Amino acid sequence: MATTTVPVKGVDGTVTEAYSKPYPASERQPLHGQMVAVMTYRADDSNKALMQERSRALRRYEVHELLVTTDEAAPGGTVNRTAFLGFFEIAVPGLLVTGDRLITAVGEIGRVVGFDSNHMPNHLNIVIGVDELQTGEDLGLHIGGPVTFQPWLGEK
Repeated sequence: MATTTVPVKGVDGTVTEAYSKPYPASERQPLHGQMVAVMTYRADDSNKALMQERSRALRRYEVHELLVTTDEAAPGGTVNRTAFLGFFEIAVPGLLVTGDRLITAVGEIGRVVGFDSNHMPNHLNIVIGVDELQTGEDLGLHIGGPVTFQPWLGEK
């Protein structure tokens, strides 16, 4: 199995190379769901504090929020520049890990960079790293559209 080094920015602002090994699971099933709300909101001052943990187990029928950031982001860091894609309901549960790819009906959006638990126990914010801030509406997402998280197992 190949490994990739992912540069991450720590809470103190220093950039280190972390996760040079993929998550210690030889196999994980993709997590699948569907959009239940599409958002139009973006912010430059979100101040979302990402959890230290790099994985979350997500259960069937849970509803969670998807947001994207162009900030350098990693577990334990903070993101400010965000755009909100919307909410999705999980149909096929799984283990979601930083580095996993988010794929929707419009293609690959980006990779999971962290989780914000600010709204728990209501829902988790799943933060996706992207090159350009676009809302769910900007991307053309629709209610009922597919959401898939493809596990990162070390490939580039």
